[in-house]
Amino acid sequence: MAQRPTPEQKDKLLSLPSEFLPKPRHQPTETVNSGRTIVVAYDQTRASDALLEKSIRTGLLQPDDDIRLVHILPQQDFLSSFTQISAGNSVMASMTAYDTQTNNLVKEHNESILIEAKEDMLLAVAKVLKNNSFQHVKVEVVQGDRKQSIQDYCESVKPTLLMTGSRGFGKIKRTVLGSVSDYLAKNCPCPVMIVKVTEEEIEARTAMSEKKKSVFTSFMGMVSSN
Repeated sequence: MAQRPTPEQKDKLLSLPSEFLPKPRHQPTETVNSGRTIVVAYDQTRASDALLEKSIRTGLLQPDDDIRLVHILPQQDFLSSFTQISAGNSVMASMTAYDTQTNNLVKEHNESILIEAKEDMLLAVAKVLKNNSFQHVKVEVVQGDRKQSIQDYCESVKPTLLMTGSRGFGKIKRTVLGSVSDYLAKNCPCPVMIVKVTEEEIEARTAMSEKKKSVFTSFMGMVSSN
């Protein structure tokens, strides 16, 4: 059965360099927030990192803002991550078919740990922001459909605005894949700022993304091997 890492293990493994994200254009002038609550749809991809970097460099995010990093974990992605944990779990591997109750308990335990691990990784990004003078940063991991979950979160939090990214897909690709950003712009109860990031801006994140991948892979390896 997977085990929750100790706070000491988290501090040791989940450490991203301060240069992972830039410092704000202006330092905070007060210890209280600006009155703006900004929800950032963030999914740990290079595109999301590029969105954060661009928002900071252009001053869209201010150090006094109340920033909410929200990571939506779709069921398909959740099951994929859960399978990776279960694959290295000797208890799950040896579970007999008739022991359904115990099997379900192990699954529930691992699901809880997976969500907590995803939150810990999100906190690692938030820690960089805080170390770079962004004083008010909170994180939230929500399991569910990306579009509906973000809409529901915004209806609950009532932010000043929602910030989401767009890679500028062509019309055909957007029609096939559907656009989360377009949906949110039409259905969210708050103003939605769609920040377009270019392929060049995403590519520029490669080195930092590799560092993050190394850190997070080691952390998830420890979680699944316990």
